[in-house]
Amino acid sequence: MEDKHKTKQQLIEELEKLRRRVAELEKLDAERRKAEEELKYVHDIYRRAIENAQGVPYRYNYSDERYIFIGEGCENLLGIKPQDLTHSKLKEIVKEIVPIDPEAPSDIYEYIEAFRQGKIERYRVDLKIETPAGEEKWISDCSVPIRDKNTGEVIGSLGILQDITERKRAEEELRALTYIDELTGVYNRRGFFSLARQQLKMAERMKREILLLFADFDNLKGINDTFGHPEGDKALIEIADILRETSRGSDIIGRIGGDEFAVLAIGASEEGTEVIIDRLQKNLEAHNANKARRFNLSITIGTAHFYPDSPSTIEELLAQADALMLERKREKKKYS
Repeated sequence: MEDKHKTKQQLIEELEKLRRRVAELEKLDAERRKAEEELKYVHDIYRRAIENAQGVPYRYNYSDERYIFIGEGCENLLGIKPQDLTHSKLKEIVKEIVPIDPEAPSDIYEYIEAFRQGKIERYRVDLKIETPAGEEKWISDCSVPIRDKNTGEVIGSLGILQDITERKRAEEELRALTYIDELTGVYNRRGFFSLARQQLKMAERMKREILLLFADFDNLKGINDTFGHPEGDKALIEIADILRETSRGSDIIGRIGGDEFAVLAIGASEEGTEVIIDRLQKNLEAHNANKARRFNLSITIGTAHFYPDSPSTIEELLAQADALMLERKREKKKYS
């Protein structure tokens, strides 16, 4: 009788355990349904955010260098279908990368590596691209790292691409207004110095030489006094045109004073200095050969050279070239 009682007691206990377990499962099921509803709610918000975003969101995985997700606007923005976009295809169409963060390393590859290693928490660059159809665009790329929840290691990035072509065009137009000399169409002092500093930094990194020509327009005051300021302005425009004819498209020409011009000849070696000066002198003589001219144009030139292994600032180069120009001007006066 006792054995039967124990068996009945055990059965009651097992039923109680089973009841508690059912209650726990019901509670877990309710929590699961609640979690699913919350996840669906968050997913709907995320989906609407993507649909309304002014750009193309993406998620990139570092282990296999693959886009896990890329928004539908990819083809319209990049000219590449989402399913066809790879890291190598994006590299093919990118022509220039400009970091936006002022504290970013000057070397873009150092910047990318720092982001991949998790040393910085936000990656922001402007990309100049040429689509497969040949269309030139500017794209903004802003992303944050995705980390492994266990190790903290950066395993990918989550970002958004935006078309900023119109903004860049507006910036270029504004820069032109502030960087270009209104009379001659070459860079003004501000524009020349800004671009020259950029080129010198690049030349130092790339181990490339640069030649600076400093040209002083002789007797501008005499032309203004004798023929009037409109003729003096025309003469300044002619000097700028002659410097353009002498220079290459990659060179930087600036009017840095009332009668002073400077040319930064990118990649010009010291041995090529006389060749450039001779070409400038021949172009000047060709202009003066016009019999209808009321006066001749004359300039005095000073030069300085940038060496990447012993770099100088643009101010130092101009000071050297100015000193040489003044010396040559004094020599001219001796024989005039």
